[in-house]
Amino acid sequence: MKYKSYIISCLLAFSTALGTLRKRAWLVLNAKIKGRTSDAALLAKLRALFEDSFRYDANGLPHVWKPEDDITEITRTVRNS
Repeated sequence: MKYKSYIISCLLAFSTALGTLRKRAWLVLNAKIKGRTSDAALLAKLRALFEDSFRYDANGLPHVWKPEDDITEITRTVRNS
């Protein structure tokens, strides 16, 4: 009889611990998602992508700007990519 009550006690403790672990994991995940999708974080990522696209050409080499370059068209191409 003591054996059964011990098993039930362990199962209840395990169930409680598992519930606590799930709740804490959800809270941590939720905080990470909110941190990575905040306005400032998304703006920084988009700015970095735009700058990299604008700074380098299609071959990944630094873009050498010339007076005859159409900056408006290049900007439009980068924004659409």
